[in-house]
Amino acid sequence: MKMSETIKKHLMKHNFSLALFSLLIAIIIWLIISMTQYKSIPITIDHVVLSRDLSGSIAGDNGLEVTECDVEEVSVSLIGSRTQVGNIKNEDIIAYLDTDNITSSGKRKVEIKIKSPRGMNYTIQSISPSSASVVFDKMESREFDVIPYTPNLTPADGKKVDQDGFICTPDKIRITGPAQRLDSISTVNAVYAKELNGLDDSQVLKSDYVELINSSGAKVDQEGLEFSNNYFNITVPIITEKEVSFHAALSGAPEDFDQDFIQQRLTFSPENILLSSTNSKTEIQDKLDIPINLSDIDSGYQKSFMISKILEGSGLTNKSQNDNVTVSFNSEGLAKTTLSIDPDSVNVSNPPDNEYDYKVIQSQRIDVTLIGPAEVINSITADKISAVANLIKNPPSSDYFDYTISVSVAGHDNVWAVSGTKISMQRIEKTDSGNDDKVITGGSSN
Repeated sequence: MKMSETIKKHLMKHNFSLALFSLLIAIIIWLIISMTQYKSIPITIDHVVLSRDLSGSIAGDNGLEVTECDVEEVSVSLIGSRTQVGNIKNEDIIAYLDTDNITSSGKRKVEIKIKSPRGMNYTIQSISPSSASVVFDKMESREFDVIPYTPNLTPADGKKVDQDGFICTPDKIRITGPAQRLDSISTVNAVYAKELNGLDDSQVLKSDYVELINSSGAKVDQEGLEFSNNYFNITVPIITEKEVSFHAALSGAPEDFDQDFIQQRLTFSPENILLSSTNSKTEIQDKLDIPINLSDIDSGYQKSFMISKILEGSGLTNKSQNDNVTVSFNSEGLAKTTLSIDPDSVNVSNPPDNEYDYKVIQSQRIDVTLIGPAEVINSITADKISAVANLIKNPPSSDYFDYTISVSVAGHDNVWAVSGTKISMQRIEKTDSGNDDKVITGGSSN
């Protein structure tokens, strides 16, 4: 019994080895037949990526690169021995552009070729597509100014975004890309696109993205471009801005003088200007004062003032196109008369120090030219005129000097002296025994 089982196991083991040997012989015979009866086989490889690498080509040596190409992949039909092409894959083949005759930038139709990095032997039957439309260009780096752009900001009432005061940090950007694309860039914007309302003070915002604009105002395609910076800090200046009218700030007017009488007869050209302040907390008054000496206002008075000079030191800026305002006086219904007064009738007020006495030394009578409503002027006599030398307004610096007096007419608040009436005066140092000269130290503060 044991002997029969042993013989059975031996036969089974022998048959299995024989089967393996037979299979090996069959494979060898099949390979021999395939190689002798079917020397070459056709095969099509799809999705072969088209390389844009120009290294080692004439185009590459001329500094050119592929910036646009209408072909991404090709299909390749090959014929070769089964052992060579039987297991070939798309990554085993390189599709490339034949650029050996390309030496300058521009758009070209270029033939597509195939090569194998493993040195396989095969015949190319077809490449589909067989050519590509390619744009060649040189890669360059250029620096551009960056302009902050915040299209969705709204300032609070009475405030404004000062477009001229924007600050972008950094203020330049270096862009690397095709030369022709760089040529098309006219403006580089650092864009803050979010909506922000009611701004009442300056802000520093971080930009959202970079936008390239050409000379026609259209956006430039950014594909293939590299930026030195993608984000920028934008300082948004909020200013106070207001349109104001003009007002005459009269100087040299007697006490209780009716200034409205003058104001109503003055006209300003232009009537209004636009003022602004970089301090967003500044409150701008409704009217801008124009300094006018009352004694300068005569019949036919007209004078121009520089607004920028008036605004010096105020922190305000004239945003209007015109820097001059012309002031005109309407003298309709007015008349003038010239009267003489005694020098002794001039009151000297507010002496600037206590070490001197001041007196009028003019001997001849003083001519005073008055202007006002005709019916009033015709009734005025010299004894109605009050004249004051108010020394506090312009303290003298020498012993002999001329001084402009302030003139008023008793009972009439709409009459004034024109051309500035001057008198001669002397400063006399006080002595221990006193000074007998007539000096009046009281009177009007004007």
